[in-house]
Amino acid sequence: MPAGTEETIHPAVATIVAGVAEVPLAEVTPDSTLREDLELDSLAMVELLAVVNERLSASIPQDEASSLVTVRDLAERVTAAAGPHPVQSGSLA
Repeated sequence: MPAGTEETIHPAVATIVAGVAEVPLAEVTPDSTLREDLELDSLAMVELLAVVNERLSASIPQDEASSLVTVRDLAERVTAAAGPHPVQSGSLA
């Protein structure tokens, strides 16, 4: 993994998760569970992956949503899927 990739991707993923979950960013930690802690249902997970794929140039298929338990899992998957592409920042609003 290129230097700084994880440090760059995790905050971007956390920001997107907070926006989709409609919770303050401070409540989103690497160990926050997407379904239990952040209360994302299946529709919200579809939205989350769509936004992550668009904003972070990732390519995570919807059928992998069930394997993503924590914010860390999602960030690690984005790191693997994004490869050398730069992270695009932006807000959900």
